[in-house]
Amino acid sequence: MNEEMVQELAQYSLAKGLPWLKFNFDAQKLTLIVDNHLLSTYRACPTAFMEMHVEGYHPKPGYGVPNLRRWYLDFGIVFHKMVEIYYKEFRNETFNMVEWASVTGYKLWNESNLDAYSQHPEFHAIGGFKGFCGLLLQYASRFKSENEKFRVLGTEIAFGKNREIPIYRGEYIEIYLAGRMDVIVDDGYFIMPMDHKTTGSFRRDPLERYLLDDGPTGYILALKHILPEYVPEEMILKRDCSRILINMISKSVPKDNPMDRFRRLPIYKSEAQLITYKERTIATVMALLEDVYRFSQTKSVPRDTSHCTNWFFDKCPYYDIHRQSDLAGEQATKSNGYVKLPLWDTENIALT
Repeated sequence: MNEEMVQELAQYSLAKGLPWLKFNFDAQKLTLIVDNHLLSTYRACPTAFMEMHVEGYHPKPGYGVPNLRRWYLDFGIVFHKMVEIYYKEFRNETFNMVEWASVTGYKLWNESNLDAYSQHPEFHAIGGFKGFCGLLLQYASRFKSENEKFRVLGTEIAFGKNREIPIYRGEYIEIYLAGRMDVIVDDGYFIMPMDHKTTGSFRRDPLERYLLDDGPTGYILALKHILPEYVPEEMILKRDCSRILINMISKSVPKDNPMDRFRRLPIYKSEAQLITYKERTIATVMALLEDVYRFSQTKSVPRDTSHCTNWFFDKCPYYDIHRQSDLAGEQATKSNGYVKLPLWDTENIALT
């Protein structure tokens, strides 16, 4: 990418108000703050990325997709909030497990209006709010304070706003990583992130899908950079920071043993893997910039048609746009069935 293209992209980003792509006037460079959501969306389908993260189009409720909201996302947000509260308070003498699961859980469940998903298969699998409350109580019983042999160093740790995690600094472009870690723990041997993944049920080895996932790898890389903010330097020297704990939670209750819905397994990443992660991220971002430039010139960008009818277990939210026979049809579909929402902002702690 040459200087002229960078300047044009800077102007385009300013005109579109792209929060994740800005021009650093002091350094005279394009600055990208990327997270796993942006990167994975682009890798899944560049065309969908442009509609979602450049144009900001989202389908109206009932148009093209059943609802503007997504059960998987909304349930995950509520569960992660409950986990954050749990690991902040679970060792306090005043902590009340039942009150946390029922009163606090009900408050967050209602605020997110999860009952609106009453027809969703996973809503029935978990058993609505009563099943959710039971899940929380089981979680607190399985991971009660006397069972957790580690110190909690922090919860919901956001990074990216202050450009703490550099991935690449070149002549015209600089790339930084953003994200949010659920919990940081110290077990005496490792200081590591602990991430929570909810799934409908466990099939085969549930860890398989995360072994090559770039999200956990990015957390390990990020922790190495931000750790001095949370731990004295002499303690870091005595700890390994090459692992992440994955807490996997099944929404449906296993028939043989209800407590089998929780599995905790570590993932190790070597220095070589962290280096190749950075190289993959750089390659993805460079391709992304080329496609954004192409899109800014009103040219087509690549499309992965394997995702048109399988986008997170549903149709792609832009299916009805892209099946139109001409540009006029696409514009009419956007006008009738879509709304523009605020663009994904990797520097906004509330969204990452």
